[in-house]
Amino acid sequence: MKKIILFLLIFNVLNCLLICDDLVPGSSFNAKMRWLNSNARRGGKYIVEVDSDQNINPIEISYEDKEYITIIIRGKGNGTNKISTTIEDWLFTVRDNNTLIFEDNLNIKGNIKVISGGNLIMNPGVRGPRIAVERGGSFTMNGGEISGWSGNGVEVSGVFVMNGGKIAKNWHGVYLREYGVFTMNGGEIFGNSSASSGGGIFVSQYGTLNITNGKIYGNTATSSGGGVYVTYTAIFAKTGGIIYGYELTDPTNLLWNKVENNSGIVLSNQGHAVYARYSSSNVKRWESTADEGKIFSFINGISNGEWEY
Repeated sequence: MKKIILFLLIFNVLNCLLICDDLVPGSSFNAKMRWLNSNARRGGKYIVEVDSDQNINPIEISYEDKEYITIIIRGKGNGTNKISTTIEDWLFTVRDNNTLIFEDNLNIKGNIKVISGGNLIMNPGVRGPRIAVERGGSFTMNGGEISGWSGNGVEVSGVFVMNGGKIAKNWHGVYLREYGVFTMNGGEIFGNSSASSGGGIFVSQYGTLNITNGKIYGNTATSSGGGVYVTYTAIFAKTGGIIYGYELTDPTNLLWNKVENNSGIVLSNQGHAVYARYSSSNVKRWESTADEGKIFSFINGISNGEWEY
């Protein structure tokens, strides 16, 4: 019997060494990050708990000669713990095949950059950060909220996957740069506004937008595509989800045109929820679930049924 108990104890210890997360010690957030700089090991997984507001120095999730490290920053308690900095720089930079995860009761007041090899994951209970994903980096949003930024909510040159959460009340909700890829599997994009085009989502040339689920509504643009703007050579493929929108019926009354269930209130003669410019065969068509009206405008693009050029 003693041998069995001893075997089980040894097994549990070894198993924990492989899969258990290490709780990082330290009296402050900066102290915990310093501990990681000295003690993080390749392939390790660490939890940094935050139980009060923290003013921090900008942090790089990068450790010399160590990769594949996962850092989970998790808020404690019932309140929202704010992480901010007074230094004009990226609050966090993620790189070198490392992963940064935010979850539970956090308010991130700053910008986060994900560069080649870096991975960022945002889980429910998190509010705030403005995200820039460079080529070779990835961002997965499973919940939380990105809102209230005068710049783009999420700017993507790498890969962005949205499974849940909200992107609201930013300049552009999502700005997809050249060769960026955005897949929307869930969540909501609403209340964003642009002084040009694509209030909800702007897709630059060679960018790829895939929508399988989720909702896009209530965004604005002063030019074209209040909900989604797709420029030439970009790819827009939709297999699910809902984009609410109706055709702008009175081009002479542009400024206050707020039609029911409009995913894109647009303020020029391209009065549609989705606007695709010079997209040719790269615009992939589907059947709309809109109750009435035309919500798509294509210039030199592919159309069918009642969609108009």
